[in-house]
Amino acid sequence: MGSPQLSFHPAAYRHDIERADTVHAVDHAVAVRHLDPEPPDRSDTRVLYIGPNRNGHLLEIVTIPTDTGEIVIHAMNLRPSTQTAYL
Repeated sequence: MGSPQLSFHPAAYRHDIERADTVHAVDHAVAVRHLDPEPPDRSDTRVLYIGPNRNGHLLEIVTIPTDTGEIVIHAMNLRPSTQTAYL
């Protein structure tokens, strides 16, 4: 199974994760979780992917699903708090 059709919001690059590493992490995710809207009054659903970059280091990726794919809004090295909560 391949990754969903991804587009990238500029915020996805805040932590200097390369696009190819983000796509690899989503495509090879070891965990996928649907997140509650944050703050609760927001209507958009978010999806958390935890997967390896091309060198095997785990990343956390957050997307917003759309009718045509998903928009990546967050990509960074996996934080211990995220690992504890979702793995």
